Amino acid sequence: WHLKRADVAGMSEVSQGLTAYQRIKATLGQSPKTTGELAEYLEIPSPTVSQALQRHKNELILLEGKRWGLLLNDTLRI
Repeated sequence: WHLKRADVAGMSEVSQGLTAYQRIKATLGQSPKTTGELAEYLEIPSPTVSQALQRHKNELILLEGKRWGLLLNDTLRI
């Protein structure tokens, strides 16, 4: 048997059971995105994305071009 670790947050069938923020965080772990890009990519309403980003802004950083990035241990991950 060979098991491989997979990021289920990016798999649409599996990710439906995750919270909006869990899906957003996984997506931002790949690259910074705007609120609109996140909403379109994750197929969730833009107000839901905005609310999740505001609730977790201590884990995120707003970058140039209104793109959100993920902070890891107080450093930017891009």
